[in-house]
Amino acid sequence: MFKHVSTALTFCLRLRATPKYSGLARGFASRNPRITPDRKVTWDAVSADPRPPWVYTASLGLRLVLVPSALLYAVFFADFGENEHVFMPPRRWLERQKAAFFTLSPAEKALSERAVDTTPPPPKPTTEERA
Repeated sequence: MFKHVSTALTFCLRLRATPKYSGLARGFASRNPRITPDRKVTWDAVSADPRPPWVYTASLGLRLVLVPSALLYAVFFADFGENEHVFMPPRRWLERQKAAFFTLSPAEKALSERAVDTTPPPPKPTTEERA
């Protein structure tokens, strides 16, 4: 259609809405416009959003919680089958971290075995307790 990019760009820049409808498109896309008889959009300063302010706070809070939660679930827990997929390296990293957290180092094992060996044996019952 166009032989040069500059010709296409010039064509797009020359596209304009007709003056009769120039304010209407923006008026319908905005929150609360008022179209004056000369077809210009003015904003009503008194009008406000009918939603209470807590709706915005709740919406922000839900976005901050739900989006990262969904991403973490998809990366670490969702079942994508047994084949190799893009989330396997983070899952292997998580498994290594869990294994390192729940296993004892050799020094900790030796310390725990020595602590078990040094506990005194339970006292033997005396002859009075047997009777």
